[in-house]
Amino acid sequence: RHKAYVRDGGCAKCQGSDTMSLHHIIPKRLGGTNHLDNLITLCEWCHGDWNSLEARDYFKWFQFFIWLKEE
Repeated sequence: RHKAYVRDGGCAKCQGSDTMSLHHIIPKRLGGTNHLDNLITLCEWCHGDWNSLEARDYFKWFQFFIWLKEE
């Protein structure tokens, strides 16, 4: 958990720093793990956006996250 917070330095989507939570990129119910590569730090607002995604959209979000980390 701590490693994910340090790595992301705030919300991985909007870079905000209010009300952070740790979230699974690929949900455990879809086979996601607790491995650091599958964890993302999100603010309350972006976390709500994430939870509204359809299963087919998780991969697109994951690709966006990887792109952010490469920048």
